[in-house]
Amino acid sequence: MNSPEGTNILLEISGERGGSWVLAKGRDGWHFVKESPQQVACKVALHQAIAWRVFTKGIDQASARQQAQIEGDVALARGIFGLTAIVG
Repeated sequence: MNSPEGTNILLEISGERGGSWVLAKGRDGWHFVKESPQQVACKVALHQAIAWRVFTKGIDQASARQQAQIEGDVALARGIFGLTAIVG
């Protein structure tokens, strides 16, 4: 994602195990940050039933995007669907 430093992406996962996370573009790349920015370039909202499948590659990106709510820069949202996580 070729975005300027200071760009923020908000990821919201709904459901009992959900939460909110912010990815911020810094000088040396993208990082999760604790503080909530006043402005985000993109917001991606997913239900937890879809989110765990996205991050473990259990659903294709196109299907996941159809079930997500995306606001703002859609190009930034594509990066969210490419993330991988260990779910335990």
